[in-house]
Amino acid sequence: TPVAVRGISTATQIVAGGEHTCAVLADHSVRCWGLNTNGQLGDGTTADSAIPVAVSSLARVTVISVGTSYSCAVLTDGTAACWGANKYGVLGDGTWIDRSAPVPVNGLAGVTAIAAGETSTCALLAPGVVRCWGNNEQGELGDGTTTDQMAPVNVLGIGALAAGDHRVCIRATDTAGNVSPARCASLVVIGVPGAPTAVSATAGHNSALLTWVAPASNGRPITQYTATASPGGKSCVSATTSCTIAGLVDGLYSVVVRATNAIGVGQPSSPSARVRIDTTNPTVTAPAASIASGAQLGTTTIPVKLTWTGADTGAGIATYQVALSTSGGAWVLVSSPSLAALTRSLSATSMVTYRFRVRAIDRAGNTSAWAYGPTLHARQVQQNAAAVKYHGTWYTGHSTVASMGSYRYTRARGASASFAFTGQTIAVVAYKGTALGSFRVYLDGVYVAAYSDHAASTQWRRVVYSRTWTSPGTHTIRLVCSGTVGSPRIDVDAFAVLG
Repeated sequence: TPVAVRGISTATQIVAGGEHTCAVLADHSVRCWGLNTNGQLGDGTTADSAIPVAVSSLARVTVISVGTSYSCAVLTDGTAACWGANKYGVLGDGTWIDRSAPVPVNGLAGVTAIAAGETSTCALLAPGVVRCWGNNEQGELGDGTTTDQMAPVNVLGIGALAAGDHRVCIRATDTAGNVSPARCASLVVIGVPGAPTAVSATAGHNSALLTWVAPASNGRPITQYTATASPGGKSCVSATTSCTIAGLVDGLYSVVVRATNAIGVGQPSSPSARVRIDTTNPTVTAPAASIASGAQLGTTTIPVKLTWTGADTGAGIATYQVALSTSGGAWVLVSSPSLAALTRSLSATSMVTYRFRVRAIDRAGNTSAWAYGPTLHARQVQQNAAAVKYHGTWYTGHSTVASMGSYRYTRARGASASFAFTGQTIAVVAYKGTALGSFRVYLDGVYVAAYSDHAASTQWRRVVYSRTWTSPGTHTIRLVCSGTVGSPRIDVDAFAVLG
């Protein structure tokens, strides 16, 4: 009748060999008991044991298999180790020497399952390759020869196995047709985890947070995931589908994830994630303020357009932050503009002083220093102000949609309006419509270009011309009516000044 195995209470797998038994415990260590003539218990001795003994230096096991007088294990890093009788080189260490403690199987990586037979051993590697070693008298290694092998060789014609339970058996038939008893082992193949996705690479902590999709595991719960970054081999272990790899330095990494359940290790995720670690701050230029042509003035406000540039050598800029100070007061953060625009439009109240600043934040969370623009005084100067001088014939029009309820206009070729000001940006505001024509612009006595008040539809309080200098100064702008044939009229509603 059944009796309790002494000292075993957290076993996740048990396998029985010819005359010995082994179990994998929840902490990934292994205990064996029974016959130990050839060191198959793995405790460093050849003394039989009627109670479980710890296999020496083996604490990272995912699955084991035992043969007639030897044992093999798959480790969490995808390598394999064997111990016990080594007839025909069945331990795979390149010798025929019996081992009473585990030795690595030569040249194996990415092992997901292993089957120990009587005198031959086979391992399943991701992504489904089978390699065997040991006795090959009857071609049981499947490499197309009958030569014994003390190290693993590829089995010809074996493709990938799907996730699920599999049973691998080895038996030999001699030349007389006698068939040996089958030596079998269970293989559990776990599916491939979804490719990991870099959620963020946290600046200052030199770490990458990753998530991935859980694979199929044949109904057995996944007990552990391991994500490994290359180069460097830094890794993180998690019971969920995310973890953080720490200790990284600036650079580009490839990250793969492998899943483990109580029986075996799954294949690595493919494709891998690409993660860039970046601890270098981005840079940003000081915002330049202007008044965009075509913009519409409010009755007491001026549309200000901020522009700047940003750069980042690592993960790339994620967003910008814009802040303003009004009349020397506290800085107020305004909503961040899109990365693509590198601009921000704001509304400045006439006769109020402003200062703007911008900073950049990259995808790794690094933040640039604030870049400060100049202090600017915003003001609207109406067409009837004393500073505006008219020459030639001009008329006054009235409208509730004009800047202050009135505007000036002329149809006389050569009639002009001049305005002397101190500032950094000047804008001409006018009524635009189908019956209006063009005018010539002179700055500080120098002809600049011809502009027009003409438009396919009526547009009030529109910026028909603007100019921004690199720094504030004293200038004079003069508008001269071109006398356009058929549509000679031009309008002046107001001038807008920044600086």
